[in-house]
Amino acid sequence: MSRHLDRILTERLITTYHQPIFDLASGEIRAVEALSRGPAGNLEAPDLLFSYAQKLRRTAPLDLLCIEQALASAPRRSPSGKPLRLFVNLHADTLTYGEKIVEALLQRLRTAGVAPEELTIEVTEQLPVHDYSLFLGNLHRLRSAGAHIAIDDLGLGYSNLKLVIEIMPEYFKIDHYFISGIAADRRK
Repeated sequence: MSRHLDRILTERLITTYHQPIFDLASGEIRAVEALSRGPAGNLEAPDLLFSYAQKLRRTAPLDLLCIEQALASAPRRSPSGKPLRLFVNLHADTLTYGEKIVEALLQRLRTAGVAPEELTIEVTEQLPVHDYSLFLGNLHRLRSAGAHIAIDDLGLGYSNLKLVIEIMPEYFKIDHYFISGIAADRRK
């Protein structure tokens, strides 16, 4: 079964879509979020692709491939000519692969000609972080290099208030469950 993932990684069978992020006040596009998909078939959906990679302990190589593909294909400027920020997902467990993971990511930025200041790392947490110190240290290294940090799907998975306080993200991406129907549901 792991040969499917090996093939995806070796043949770079990831498709990247770029979803615009708008400034609500001006209506201008300010950033794009990279959305990665696997090859058509049973691993096309990102949740299936990444849960498969997690089972094989191959999340880091898949994350890095997705980021590399996003960097290569992302628009750099808005239709009005302003620079665009790029949002990319990075699984929390990828950030515990050692300090070399940060250098690997920064090398991909250099190769693509993208400054760390143009990047926002969206931390996704489907699994608990086992080496919290390394996780936080690597986030600090990315932020020190100039990248911004976002917490993706805040309120789901293992993202919690402790994580918010310790990461101090520049952006929160609240899961749609909490937003959907907010005008009609006083609890939300």
